[in-house]
Amino acid sequence: VQGEIMDEFKEKAAICIDETDADYEKLMKLAEGEDVEVDKNMKCFGACLMKSFGV
Repeated sequence: VQGEIMDEFKEKAAICIDETDADYEKLMKLAEGEDVEVDKNMKCFGACLMKSFGV
């Protein structure tokens, strides 16, 4: 089940990256806990991802 959830997350994240033109490398750095400047595209990515999961 956990693997299925991660697969679904990755699919939705890829769609949201395409739709928002968010910087993939900056998103990965943020996910690893690095400090990065959050720009408009990254905020839109977050909103897109939450919307895709019904939040």
